Amino acid sequence: MFDKIIETNSKKISIQITNRGEVILKKPKNYSQKLLENFIELKQKWIEEKRRKALELVEKYKDVIEYKTILVLGNENQIIYDSKCNKISPKKMYVKNRKSLITTIKKYANEIIIQKATYFSNKIGVKPLEIKIENAKKRWGVCTSKKVIKINFRACMVDEKCLDYIIIHELLHLKEFNHSKNFWLLVKKYVPNFSEIKKQLKEYGILLDLYR
Repeated sequence: MFDKIIETNSKKISIQITNRGEVILKKPKNYSQKLLENFIELKQKWIEEKRRKALELVEKYKDVIEYKTILVLGNENQIIYDSKCNKISPKKMYVKNRKSLITTIKKYANEIIIQKATYFSNKIGVKPLEIKIENAKKRWGVCTSKKVIKINFRACMVDEKCLDYIIIHELLHLKEFNHSKNFWLLVKKYVPNFSEIKKQLKEYGILLDLYR
């Protein structure tokens, strides 16, 4: 059932289902076999359901995962390798190799994200110290205590509504540096359907493992 079992110094036992559908068990050292069996029995249906959903997404984005296609604002573009130039067209991306693929999408991300962040910061009435494009492993964006907005370059691959939400979310932290009720009321003001968008972003989470 488990693809990997990790023994930890923690007193708690936990299960992680990765974006690729791998099931990872983390358990304390010398954990009772009986307690482990009881825990697995209790979580078995949850594990199977989570793994099924993860594998469905792996199949859905199979060509993206295999770098045959790439998402640009939620639209799937065919990747044409061995090209003499690097460029993005409405349906295709022309690149020399895998390295230039990452360089090209990062360049596009820098252009579209900075443009949108500037637009939304003016609309909201906030002024970040700086807007940076980053290569984070587990997050779409962050607002630092120094008022620096950092957005994952992969955010330019998600649906445009999701990208707008990511940027607006982080900019609003310049007004409310927390996730309080007031913060979410602000989010709702600018993105009324943010709850639906958050669910969609979970699906796009598989992109965070790619382009490294």
